[in-house]
Amino acid sequence: MLTNRLQARPGSRLCLQSNTFAPACLSRSVRPSMRTSRFIPILFAAFLSSLVHSSAADGIDGFTKLTSGDTLQVRFTSEGCFHFYTDVLTFTSTNGSVAVVMGNLGKELTVKELAGLDILLAFYRTNTFDRCTTRNEITISQIRGGKVIATEQFKDASCRARKVKDVLTIEALSLSLPPKKDKK
Repeated sequence: MLTNRLQARPGSRLCLQSNTFAPACLSRSVRPSMRTSRFIPILFAAFLSSLVHSSAADGIDGFTKLTSGDTLQVRFTSEGCFHFYTDVLTFTSTNGSVAVVMGNLGKELTVKELAGLDILLAFYRTNTFDRCTTRNEITISQIRGGKVIATEQFKDASCRARKVKDVLTIEALSLSLPPKKDKK
């Protein structure tokens, strides 16, 4: 009867024993790698947590908290199997209201739309899922007095943003924009 056995004991070498005369062993001990491997998930989680917290703390104020006179410049690029496009949207806060402009399209946003954009921003800050062929790259810069004071960049390949409750995606917003009204 032919038997194959994998031996791994703390302090010993990992060996595959078979009905052969020469042992097939790896060159390093199992114990040190086991000690190290226990801490890798903890270190990785701490690293990801620091990235999320630093981007949220050092990032833009958000859409509902945009200070009067500030501007958010959003560059949204989407690439998939059958499409590629880039939209640049400019959000400007004036006297308590926020207007968005994209080329010759634009409108003032409602409180619900602003809240939906903040939900989208929270999703981008925490999303780690990456299993979709459509990839979106988002860069949001906050401008005050003509100078960029904060910038955040996100990559989303989850195809899950539109499934989040009460979210307003950049795609949905850009499709809802009517032609700008000229002020006379």
